[in-house]
Amino acid sequence: MAPRAQELALRKAFKLFNALILDQLLAEQPAEAVAATYFGQPAAGKVNAVDVKYVLALQDRAAKLCGMLAAFCERQGRTSLELLLAKFQSRVFHGVKPEVVVLTAIPGVRGVRARMLYDAGLRAVEDVATASAEDLCAALMRGRDPSCLRQERKCAGMIGKAARRLLQERADESLEAGVKGREAGGEVWRG
Repeated sequence: MAPRAQELALRKAFKLFNALILDQLLAEQPAEAVAATYFGQPAAGKVNAVDVKYVLALQDRAAKLCGMLAAFCERQGRTSLELLLAKFQSRVFHGVKPEVVVLTAIPGVRGVRARMLYDAGLRAVEDVATASAEDLCAALMRGRDPSCLRQERKCAGMIGKAARRLLQERADESLEAGVKGREAGGEVWRG
């Protein structure tokens, strides 16, 4: 094989390798497990920290690329594609499946916690905001060591407050948009 053709084949293989890693992250696999799968597990039984850093850096670069593409689409007036890329950016950044991404909008909720809340039946920000601290704590404690109870109680309280604050911010933004629409002479819909 000619050197140029070999270089092109190597680049294609490298892109495929990175795509497979990202696919595993989007399937909610922990970075450590992905690194062990694609880089192998050393004899000591621990995953190499450099391999995990590679996986996390790849995830970060992919999320940033999605963000840049979304911004480009916005400037080009391609709002549908912009929205699609922005949602995908959130999935890549948090490493979650599509059904869970809505919960990652809550400050303090990343991939694993979002999945725990979703599996407990809390499927939307509104569900989390209206859930009691005890229900949130129970959702976060499923399958966990009881020694984590104190920490998860504190997290449950913070997550509940953050969800309520997020809903309030969204309501304020909607109200502000309605007022601006009325001031601009537009009609305001009254449901």
